[in-house]
Amino acid sequence: MNDRIVVAGTETRTGKRAGRPPLWLLVALASTGTLAMHMFVPALPFTAQTLGISTQESQLVLTVYILGLAVGQPIYGPVTDAFGRRPVVIAAMMLYALGTLVCILAASLPALLSGRLLQALGGAGGITLARAIVRDVSGPGGSQKDISLLNLIMLTAPAISPVIGGWIVVQGSWRGIFVFLLVLAATVLMLSLRLLPETAR
Repeated sequence: MNDRIVVAGTETRTGKRAGRPPLWLLVALASTGTLAMHMFVPALPFTAQTLGISTQESQLVLTVYILGLAVGQPIYGPVTDAFGRRPVVIAAMMLYALGTLVCILAASLPALLSGRLLQALGGAGGITLARAIVRDVSGPGGSQKDISLLNLIMLTAPAISPVIGGWIVVQGSWRGIFVFLLVLAATVLMLSLRLLPETAR
C-alpha cells in the first residue's frame, strides 16, 4: 500500500507532519555548490603549473563545473518528487564529497575534470533542494520571504569565496581548497542526517 498521503498543509509522504529545518543549514547546503565554483578561480595558474597544462586548459575546470550545475539542477526536481527531499539531499552531498575527493587525488587534467563534474552534479542538488525545502515548509506568504532571504545570504558566497580560495592557495596549495570543501561537505552531510526532516508533501 502506497504510504503517500495527498492532503493540504504540511503532511509529508509518510503521513507525518513536516518539521522545519534551520535556515542556516539550508544556506550551508545551497552554498556548497556556489563556493566550489568561485573559490577555485585564484588557483587556476597554480593548477596549470602543477599538472603541466596551459592556462587555457586549466579554465576547463571552471567550464566543466558550470556545465555540471546546469545539467544537474533540472534533474533533481523529478527525482525528489519520486524519492523525497531528505534521501536525495544525502545522496547529492555524498556525490559532492566523492567528486571533491577525486579532485584532491587528481594527478592529471582528465582526472580533475571528472572530479569537478561529480562535484558539480552534487552541488546542483544542494542549490536546488535548499529552495525546494523552503517552499515545502513555508506557507504561501512565507515562501517568497524565506527564499529571498536565502538568496540574499547566498549572494555573499561569490564575493568572499575567491578571497578564501586565494588565502588557502597562499598558505598551502590548490588541493587545500578541495580539502576545505570536503570538510564542508562532510559537515553538511552530518548535519543533514541529524537535523533535516523529510519535507516533501
